[in-house]
Amino acid sequence: MTAAFNWRRPTAALLGVENYAALHAIRQARLNRLTEQADDARRAALYRRWVGPGDLVLDIGANLGNRTRVFAGLGARVVAVEPQAHCRAALRWQFLFQRRVRIVPAAAGRDNTPQRIVQFETDVLSSMNPDWIAAARQSGRFGELCPVREVTVPCVTLDQLIAEHGRPAFTKIDVEGYEAEVLAGLAQPAGTLSYEVTPELPAAAAVCLQRLAALGYRRFQLSAGESMELGDAWLDAGALQRRLDQLAEGANDFADVYALDPRLAG
Repeated sequence: MTAAFNWRRPTAALLGVENYAALHAIRQARLNRLTEQADDARRAALYRRWVGPGDLVLDIGANLGNRTRVFAGLGARVVAVEPQAHCRAALRWQFLFQRRVRIVPAAAGRDNTPQRIVQFETDVLSSMNPDWIAAARQSGRFGELCPVREVTVPCVTLDQLIAEHGRPAFTKIDVEGYEAEVLAGLAQPAGTLSYEVTPELPAAAAVCLQRLAALGYRRFQLSAGESMELGDAWLDAGALQRRLDQLAEGANDFADVYALDPRLAG
């Protein structure tokens, strides 16, 4: 039996790698929008606790816009920070006529020093943290990681974004192991904030928690995977760290930490 012909390489050669990647990202974003309606409803149910019409949201690591789409649907003003050019093409395609969405062509970091990002075939795994990449390869959680290219991207800090756009009601950070570097560029609370934790880098999750506690955050929760569910009680930093330790011991999936805006903590 003759194997099916793979059109990917010749098509990429004809269009150019970047153009092909952009078209592929737009196609995937369109598919996500059509097939993730139930997921979007769960996301919106959680985010509307803190996000309403006119509020500002910082979406750090916007990727193809799955969260930007939900924030915009809640009527928020969204600053979508994304360093990957093909992902930005998908963002522009989706939000071309939505003035509430601003796309920033950069990564977030501790300062303005440009950084190298390793891009993979699965773009949500692209990372600027070589330790995370090495740990992810060793864990095998994502199968074989196939790098596509390595590029240098500009960086902006959270403080600079706040100075330009205002204080956000919510900040979402999902940057594949680079979360601690992003928070190093923050010297003030940034509304209610979420950051991803992964079993590959448990120490990084602790660094992020310590940074947020130093900025005045006092109430935290852990949400497993894509459940978009929180518990009934908010935890202090010590209790949340114990939860993170348990996660590191036995889990093989990611989670998100939610830090309540100090203004809402009472």
